[in-house]
Amino acid sequence: MKRLPKQRRTGLFSATMTDAVAELVRAGLRNPVRVVVKVENMIDKSEQRIPETLDIFYSLCPVKHRLFALSEYLANNRDQKTIVYFSTCACVDYYFKLLQGIKSDLNLFHLHGKMEHKKRTLIYSQFTSSKRGILFCTDLAARGLDFNDIDLVIQFDAPQDPATFAHRCGRTARIGRSGMAILFLDSKEESYIDLLNGRKIPVKPIHPLLPIPSSTNFLDSIRQANTLNRELFEKSIRAFVSYIRFYQEHLAKFIFRLRDLDIGALANSFGLLKLPRMPELQDFKVVDFTPTKVDTDLIPYLDKAREKQRKLNLAKAKTNKEKDTRQLKRPAVSQPWSQNKARKQRRLDRKTKKDLLNVRNGQQGVKTLTDGSDNDQEINDEWKLMKQEKRMEARLRQQGL
Repeated sequence: MKRLPKQRRTGLFSATMTDAVAELVRAGLRNPVRVVVKVENMIDKSEQRIPETLDIFYSLCPVKHRLFALSEYLANNRDQKTIVYFSTCACVDYYFKLLQGIKSDLNLFHLHGKMEHKKRTLIYSQFTSSKRGILFCTDLAARGLDFNDIDLVIQFDAPQDPATFAHRCGRTARIGRSGMAILFLDSKEESYIDLLNGRKIPVKPIHPLLPIPSSTNFLDSIRQANTLNRELFEKSIRAFVSYIRFYQEHLAKFIFRLRDLDIGALANSFGLLKLPRMPELQDFKVVDFTPTKVDTDLIPYLDKAREKQRKLNLAKAKTNKEKDTRQLKRPAVSQPWSQNKARKQRRLDRKTKKDLLNVRNGQQGVKTLTDGSDNDQEINDEWKLMKQEKRMEARLRQQGL
C-alpha cells in the first residue's frame, strides 16, 4: 500500500465479500464505493447469496446409513460430474479406497491437502478433462479451483466453518449453468439449516435418498472388506479418529455437540472392527458397538512386500517382549525395606565391634577418631583375636592358674 501513489483509482474484485476484504477496504481506500450483485428469491423476493440456477437441498440421513445412501446415489447418477466433500484428509483416503473396491465401476478421483503438489495437480487435470467422474475432496477444493462443468455437489459432512458452505456449493451452477447441491445432516443437526437461512442461503428439504433398512448388508460388506485388507483396516481407524476430532473442534459447537453423537452408529458406519482408545471417548459410558472377534494382528496387507516387512516387525517385537518378560520375572535380590534393615544391622555390628575393641584397649567411653577408611576385614581380625584371648583366660581360670 505504501508503494502505491496516493492519487489512484483502485478496484478490488471478489466472488464473496469476506471480512478480510472489508478490512482491506478500510485500511487502504478513500471514499470507497461497494458494488454488490444481489439475487432475489423467486418465492418471497428476499435477498439470497447464491445464484438463481443453484438449488440447495438437505437430507436428514442418520450417520449409520449415510455412506450407503451416498454410494447408491452416485451409482444411479454416474453420468454426472460430481464433487463430494468430506471433513478430513483421512476420511477422503478411506472412503476413496473403500468405494474403489466395492463400487469398482465408478470413475473416482480424490484430492486433499496432504498429497504431494505434483500428484494433486495431476489428479486435478485428469478430473477437469474428464466428461464424467466423482471427486472426493476436502475444503482444499472449496475455493480457488475452477470447475466449469460440475453438475452436483454433495456435502457428506457439514463444513467446520459455516462460511465455507457457500464456497462448496459454488463449485456448481457457474457461468450461467444450472446445478444442485445436497447436504447430509443428522436429525440432531437440523438447526444448522436455520444458521444457513440467517446467512441468506436458502436450503430446501429433500426426502431420504434411499430406504434405510437395505444398508445393513452394506455395512457388513464394509467390515468384511476391512478384515481382508490391513491397509483398509488402518485407514478406517485413522478416518474415525480424525472425524471425532473434527466434530469436537467444529465452530458451530452449539449445533454439532460431541456428546450428542452416536459413537456406536458412527463406528459401524466406518466399518470398524474395534474402537480405538481416545481421550475424547472417555466420557461415553455406554457405546452401542460390538467389536469383531477377528484377531486384527492376522489381517494381512495385500502388498506382499509390506506384509513381509510387517511380519518381520512382529517377530522382532515378540522377541523383545519375551526378553522384557524374562527380566521382569527375575526375583529381586532384596526389597528396599530389607536392604535398609540389613544396612542398619551392619552399622550396629560395626559399632559394637569398635566399642569392644575400645574396651580391650582400655579406652571405654572414649570414641575412636577415624578417617573413614576402616576396613571391615581388619575389624573382623581384631574381633577374632579378642575372642581367642577371652577363651584362653577362661581355660586358665579353670586350671587355677
